Amino acid sequence: MSYIDIYVHYDTLKRWNYSVKMRFPNGTGIGIYIYKFVKIKNLKTKYKNLKGEEMKNLKKSLLTLFVALAFTASANAQSTTESKSVSTKKIVSKWDRSYPYVSLAPMGGAIFPMGQLSSNYKPNANVGLDFSVRLNKEVAISGDVNYNFMSSQVSGVESASYLQYTVGPRYYFTHPSVKSSLFFEGGVGGYSFFNNNDVQDRAYDGTNVGMNTGLGATLYLSDDIDIIVKSKYHFIFNSTGSSSFITTTAGLEFRF
Repeated sequence: MSYIDIYVHYDTLKRWNYSVKMRFPNGTGIGIYIYKFVKIKNLKTKYKNLKGEEMKNLKKSLLTLFVALAFTASANAQSTTESKSVSTKKIVSKWDRSYPYVSLAPMGGAIFPMGQLSSNYKPNANVGLDFSVRLNKEVAISGDVNYNFMSSQVSGVESASYLQYTVGPRYYFTHPSVKSSLFFEGGVGGYSFFNNNDVQDRAYDGTNVGMNTGLGATLYLSDDIDIIVKSKYHFIFNSTGSSSFITTTAGLEFRF
């Protein structure tokens, strides 16, 4: 809010001093001061005694003041509006971009057979691709395509592998001041088993339905790249009952 201060003072030099000043919220202001050497008793007599050139000068002074006040008020209003416009403008980084967006991550890690699988196979490596569609800050649809190698540890049993392709929901645990996050995810899909009879012969042994669940984290590197790490438990239904294994993977996640 703006203010107008008006002062009238009669000093020891027997003159009336008039001061009119406009003050603005940002602390600036503009004013004008008028001095008249007229010995008077009150303000009414003052205006009655003003004649000719004195009255003309007073009118000019007041007109100048009002024009200056109007100009300054207009400039101040425009400056205030521009200042508010700049201060309310939000700079949005790619990290805080509009949803949804897509992420892809080449992954690599290890597989640890469990249960029945662990009797015949020992841990080995895996490679794959993780993808997700981030719907909002907390929820995404994610998927995996992984090729899991399993080395035989029993004489007469050849090495084998699982080709996994699953999809499911992912929920992120976020904090407003931290760009990295934890997440929980689950998936369901197909697991194709390959029995490697020898180095050059890989026998396809069928595809079964399976599911997986696990925890992971994204570690922020830049607006376009994260490090992603996760560990999942896989459970596969098959004709002999079930098979299971655990995977741990890590990679670079690229945002698009």
